[in-house]
Amino acid sequence: MPYKLMYEKRDGYLYFHVTGEDTLAVSKAYFEEIFETSRTLDMHHILIDEDLKGALSTMEIYELTESIPEMARGQYYKIAFIDKNSTNSEEQEFGVTVARNRGLDAQRLSSVSEGEAWLSS
Repeated sequence: MPYKLMYEKRDGYLYFHVTGEDTLAVSKAYFEEIFETSRTLDMHHILIDEDLKGALSTMEIYELTESIPEMARGQYYKIAFIDKNSTNSEEQEFGVTVARNRGLDAQRLSSVSEGEAWLSS
């Protein structure tokens, strides 16, 4: 896959940093890897710091968000999402709305510090 995902355990949450090319296949793959890691470590607060080149279309965001509950396998997750290269903030807000409608506790934020504050609230 044309992406690199690293993580570290931080105080009360897992921090994930992803780099590479933004495609639907990449997004699905890294989300699956994030959920697998989170299940393995039994940590359900997640901060995703995305630094991908490119952007998903509205339909791709919808398809990705529709698949997230299946990836989460019925477990609760609180996810803070930061996109370093955001050029499609309306589409990302749409994705957060879809995620919330599917039962996911998610928030799009503009910085890691905002994400940390939201996760601890």
